[in-house]
Amino acid sequence: MQLFRIAALGAVLAGCLAPLFILSASERTAWFSDVPLINSVTVDTQLSFAFDSPSGRILVLHLQTQAEDKDILVSYKNTLAAIGWTKRDDQFVKGDELLRLEKINVGGKLLWRLTIIPKSANQLKIR
Repeated sequence: MQLFRIAALGAVLAGCLAPLFILSASERTAWFSDVPLINSVTVDTQLSFAFDSPSGRILVLHLQTQAEDKDILVSYKNTLAAIGWTKRDDQFVKGDELLRLEKINVGGKLLWRLTIIPKSANQLKIR
């Protein structure tokens, strides 16, 4: 009986994940549709992820761009303010969520990481 349950769960999980492999990049990134992507960035779909936690969503987008750092920062500051995010210290706040935008080095490649986490998970460190 236990083996049957495991097999059934595996089949359901495989059925849910199979469509992800055949979706285009834009379809695979539809889960962040409420997060603004400025024109000069593209999402690295191999490194980005999102999931729902008991306290709220966690979204990590890795963005590639050739734009200057100051242009990215100014664009996001203006865009986020226009849709209700308030800048507070090194992050933005809206409702029960925090948004961080930071430049990081991933294997020698400089990317921007945009992270949204629940306020209650403020101590969460994503590396």
